[in-house]
Amino acid sequence: MMNQHAIDPFEPDEVVFYPVSKKLIIIRYIVSLPLPLVALVVLGVDVIPMQIVVWWFLICAVLFLLLWLLWIIPRQVRFMAWGRTATDLYIRSGRMFRSLTCTPFGRIQFVDVSRGPLERLFGLASVSIHTASAVADKSIPGLTPMEAAILRREFAQAAREELAGI
Repeated sequence: MMNQHAIDPFEPDEVVFYPVSKKLIIIRYIVSLPLPLVALVVLGVDVIPMQIVVWWFLICAVLFLLLWLLWIIPRQVRFMAWGRTATDLYIRSGRMFRSLTCTPFGRIQFVDVSRGPLERLFGLASVSIHTASAVADKSIPGLTPMEAAILRREFAQAAREELAGI
């Protein structure tokens, strides 16, 4: 019988995980924070006449959302990581709702590298793994462009080698 406390399904023994860049935190802030900030400005101007209780409730709700985003985004990025073995790619994310995805290289159909405007501004790129199942498609954001290019080449090569064995 196995010791259940010694086994962590999110930390496989054979995998070394590599974290994504902390610059991804800034990008996620830029994408996520404008909506609550605009809502605060609109509520502060009080465009629509409303009761003071409703107005304060809305202000508190938006402030809570803003503080929640400021707190949760760094934690999400800190737990994002990827790792690989000779035959599989592992992508880990989440602190509260943890996720570990294992994609066999033999299932990968193609690998993309992408850079949006914010990623270019902060010197980052993303690698996307595509399989026959759209649900199984995964992405590794927050990589340097050189890391992304190397990973694309390595993952595509591993996929070709694994597929050749079938």
